[in-house]
Amino acid sequence: EGKLAMPEVTAWFENYARVSQRMWHGRGVAAFAAGYQRWYNWFKTMVTVGNFLSFIPRNLQGGFWNNLLIGTRMGDYIRAARLLHHFNAANREVASKGIGLWDTTAWQALDEVDQRALWNAYEQGIFDTFASTNFANTLSGLAPMTTMRGFLSSLKIWNRREAMQVRAGVKLMQRSENFLRLAPFLRYYDDAVPLSEKMAASMSFAANFDYSELTNVERWVKDHLLPFYVWGRRNLELQFRMAMERPEMVLRYYKLMYNLKENFGGGDDKNRCLHPDYWGTMPVGTGLVLKGDTPYWARMFMSFDLP
Repeated sequence: EGKLAMPEVTAWFENYARVSQRMWHGRGVAAFAAGYQRWYNWFKTMVTVGNFLSFIPRNLQGGFWNNLLIGTRMGDYIRAARLLHHFNAANREVASKGIGLWDTTAWQALDEVDQRALWNAYEQGIFDTFASTNFANTLSGLAPMTTMRGFLSSLKIWNRREAMQVRAGVKLMQRSENFLRLAPFLRYYDDAVPLSEKMAASMSFAANFDYSELTNVERWVKDHLLPFYVWGRRNLELQFRMAMERPEMVLRYYKLMYNLKENFGGGDDKNRCLHPDYWGTMPVGTGLVLKGDTPYWARMFMSFDLP
């Protein structure tokens, strides 16, 4: 009373009160949550499959390293690539001809042992990957890029479903993850041993993680806050366990980086890590063997000092 208020200040406070009322109303909170979720889904897509030129190579590098920790060999990758070639061809026949998987020529080209191995891997959830669980419906209902309509829609590089790089990234990511997860499964799967598929699946999940079995907290954080939360949390635990249970793997990785720096990068001595004297500086074990009973001293090593 007795004080004057500037009209502009009064209008500002009135406008602030109206906006705040709408914002904190139930409908305002719901609108904000919906808008945030749309932005987060777009962000998650663009930093993963939408950025496949850098994301997939890093994913392959990490997958090969984790598989090495559980003893996956080159022969397992070769067999996995062969089986997945038939599996993908069989799925294309199913989609184009409308027939069952078992009736496709690609599936029938496999022997019974390989068929059972693939089917058991599918039943155990080996193909429930990061890409399939997060982007399963991304490409559904889209016109193929071979048509004019599909090609023009793929040029919308900002669109999280139709963009060309997203379409390519989803397919490449699914195939690379299937490859990384099937190889260790085949390493421990034995068709002659009952229920070996369960042990093989647990070994594959130990290195590549099971995205179909998440806790409520993991699922909420993954879907709303951090796209890589599940991988980051479980992979950190795996690397710490590996460092304590198999310290030779840490030294093997160190020796590889040391030799790269020694032969290609140089550097000063004060930034180099110390290592035991009984470890040589050049040979780096690769995990490759010529035969299953090859003694350790005769296994293949990699040395950057070789001509």
